[in-house]
Amino acid sequence: RDTAWAQAAAERWYGTRLNRPTRHRARVVAAARRGEATAVAPLLALVKTNAAPFWQAVAVCLLEPWIQDLPVRTAVLELAAHTNALVRANVARALEPLAEADGPARRGLEHLANDPDRGVRLAAAWGLRATLAPESPAGLNLRQSLAVQADQPLGQMRLGHFHAARGDAAKALDHFRRAVAWDPNSPPLRRELAVALSQTGDLAGAVAELETAAKLDPAEAEFRFLLALALGELGRVDRVIPELEAALRLNPRHARAAYNLGLVRQERGDSHGAIEALLKAESADARDPQIPYARATIHAQLGDREAARTAARRALELQPGWAEAEQLLQSLSR
Repeated sequence: RDTAWAQAAAERWYGTRLNRPTRHRARVVAAARRGEATAVAPLLALVKTNAAPFWQAVAVCLLEPWIQDLPVRTAVLELAAHTNALVRANVARALEPLAEADGPARRGLEHLANDPDRGVRLAAAWGLRATLAPESPAGLNLRQSLAVQADQPLGQMRLGHFHAARGDAAKALDHFRRAVAWDPNSPPLRRELAVALSQTGDLAGAVAELETAAKLDPAEAEFRFLLALALGELGRVDRVIPELEAALRLNPRHARAAYNLGLVRQERGDSHGAIEALLKAESADARDPQIPYARATIHAQLGDREAARTAARRALELQPGWAEAEQLLQSLSR
C-alpha cells in the first residue's frame, strides 16, 4: 500500500489520538527543512519552552536560515549560556553567518570560544576561523582538529574552507583538489572545488567540476543552479536558462534559481516570463528585498505602475531606506 493509504488508515484507527505533541513537532521540523518560514514561530516556541535540551538544540540548528531576523537572533543568543553543551554548540553553529559583523552575535561566538566544553569551543572557533588568533586556546583546538582530520577527503575540504576564509586562495585550492582526488565520486567535494576554481578565475574548470557533480547526483538542484551561474560568467548564455529551469524542476522552492531565471529572461526580452519566475522566487523566499524590487522594475518598464508600486513598497518593507527602491517608488508616484 502507498503512503496515502497508510495515513488514511491511521487516521481511521487512531483519530484524534494522532494529534499529539510529537506529531506537531515532526511537522514543524519537516517544514523547517523545506525552508518554510511558517516553521519559525513554532521553532522559537520549542526553543523557549521545551524541557528537553536535545529538542532545543535541534530547534536552534533549524533556525539558522533565519538567523538574520532579530527575534531569531535574540532567542538563539539567549541560549549561549544554556547548561547543555549540545545546545551551546548549536548556538555557535547558528551564529556562524554573523561572525564577520561586529555585534552581539560575534561577541557571543567569542564568548563560546572560551567555553569549558571542547566541542563548543571548536564550533565557535570554526565560526570565527577567518580572524581567530591561531595561538589562542580555541585556535589551537581548531588547528589540532583540522590536523587530525587531514587524512580524509572531508578533512581536506575543511582545510580548504579554513584557508579560503583566511584569504589564502592558492592553499585552499590545493586542499580542495586533494579532496576530489581522494574521493572523485563525491558531488559535494566537486562543488567545493568548483567554487574555489571560480574564485580564482578558472571558470572553465569550475564548469567542468559542476557538470561532473550534476552527473553524479542528477537530483540535486544546487549543482544545476551553480552550473548556470558559471556558464553565464563563461559567456555560455545558450545554456543558462535550461540549467536554471532544470534546477527549478528539481527544487521548485529554489529561490535564487527562480530569481536569476527572472533576470535572464528579462535580459532576453521575455518580461512576462521574468515576472512569472520572480513571483516563484518571492513565494519561495519572502524575505529577500531584491526579488520584489526586480519585479517592480519590470512592471514599471511594462507600464503597469500599480503593480510596480506594490512591488517597490514590498521591497522597502523588507529593507527600509533602500535608496534605489525609494527612487523607483517616487518616480512611479509622479
